[in-house]
Amino acid sequence: MKDKALIKNIVLIILGGILVMGISGGAAYWAATAVIAKAGGGAGAKAADTKKEEKKEAGVFLTLPEITTNLADPSGRRLIRVKIDLELSDEKAKAELEKKQAPMKEVILSVLRSKTVAEINGSEGLEALTKELTRRVAPLVTQGKLMHVYVTDIATQ
Repeated sequence: MKDKALIKNIVLIILGGILVMGISGGAAYWAATAVIAKAGGGAGAKAADTKKEEKKEAGVFLTLPEITTNLADPSGRRLIRVKIDLELSDEKAKAELEKKQAPMKEVILSVLRSKTVAEINGSEGLEALTKELTRRVAPLVTQGKLMHVYVTDIATQ
């Protein structure tokens, strides 16, 4: 009799443990999905983001000739070579910047010449460089808008 009672108690303890773990797991899953949904994640948010991307039209691209110049280095021996693509709102903006190649190149050169190798290294440096180029080139566009500057190739020496 003692063996049957002992086995019965062990089975009840195991079943109770499984029940508690199941309830805890379900509650954790529910809480996690609620937090993700509140933070903007989840399948619903992904579907909305996809619809936004479909509605967003791609801009018109202008590829600039490769630029090589000195960097702000005390020895004057550090060089940078970049390839840049500009994303513009429309063909009018592209045509306008094609006519303003000289002022645009002057702006880009002044930005590049003010940078040190340390300032442009890494993803943060590249992001800061593209933001500054965007900010400095954008005023040259009066018909349309400069949407983004892409540095498609960069090398320092």
